[in-house]
Amino acid sequence: MKYKAQEVVVIILNELSRSQSVVLSSFADFYDVNELTLARNFRDVRDHFYSDDIEYVRKEKLWIAKRPRFLDDSFIKAEEAVVLTGILKNSSHFGHSLSQQVGLIVNYYKKRRYYNLLQPDTIEDAEPMKSFFATVEMAIRAGQYINLHYRKNGEIKQREVLPIRIANMEYYWYLIGEFKTDSGKEIRYLAFRKIEKIEPINSYAKYSVLRELRHQVKDSNKGMNAFYKPYQKHKKVKVMIPEHFEEYIKSTPYFSTWKRATGSKIIEDKKYIFYNIITTDGDEYRDIIPTIQKYMPDVVVCNNDENQELIRIMRERSLMYAKLLEESGS
Repeated sequence: MKYKAQEVVVIILNELSRSQSVVLSSFADFYDVNELTLARNFRDVRDHFYSDDIEYVRKEKLWIAKRPRFLDDSFIKAEEAVVLTGILKNSSHFGHSLSQQVGLIVNYYKKRRYYNLLQPDTIEDAEPMKSFFATVEMAIRAGQYINLHYRKNGEIKQREVLPIRIANMEYYWYLIGEFKTDSGKEIRYLAFRKIEKIEPINSYAKYSVLRELRHQVKDSNKGMNAFYKPYQKHKKVKVMIPEHFEEYIKSTPYFSTWKRATGSKIIEDKKYIFYNIITTDGDEYRDIIPTIQKYMPDVVVCNNDENQELIRIMRERSLMYAKLLEESGS
């Protein structure tokens, strides 16, 4: 089998990620490809996708990985990086009207790689909860009630629950269900990590009830955390973000409920773009405040009439935090 230089580049990238250093000439000899062609193709892929991870040591004629196993947390595989680079190099083959589009597509994937959007280790490990997942999934399919034993404030509580769905929000797994409480029934979220025991009950909900409940929580996974309640009244919060941050907003599923608004603003020679965030009533904006604080100063709440309650809450918390900082010194 005769190898192409691009195929060998994939092999080299995988080997480099594992062993942290390679000599291109040895791969050129082993796979019988032209060394100059191989070096040119390898350098092109490195420059487009792995410039932060791979460097050349001229004195030793070695390519080395700056960090071990850099492909493990990469958004795209080595094969995909090689193919995308090849498409970009041959963009002229698509004609003038499409060549610019080729550049935009490849650039999109380059940015996605550096954002490290898919990091499996940031999501709560589901392995310890898999038996609970299976029980809840069966109950959801059957419309069956369960007795739920869970930890709260150091005690074990028990509730009768009609499970509606399983959702992952802000990296944590939640059971969403209709909980029977002292005052009636209400939809609540419970973190799976708090569950101690689940007991199926020989009691089933009517299909019409299930259908309505499922409709109410169908957008729960779009929330940024468990304070997002899609079945409550929605309201808009207007924010502005610097232009350089917009690609991150667009390409991250976490921001799926953020919608670009019309207009922009220049502040200190920096262009800001307006976005609308959908939030839900109650809980003092706890479904979006943690995200706004996390991405400061790249997310700025607009000082308009509709945002005054949110601004007041954030100012109060900032003042409280500042006071705690002052008093925390020994």
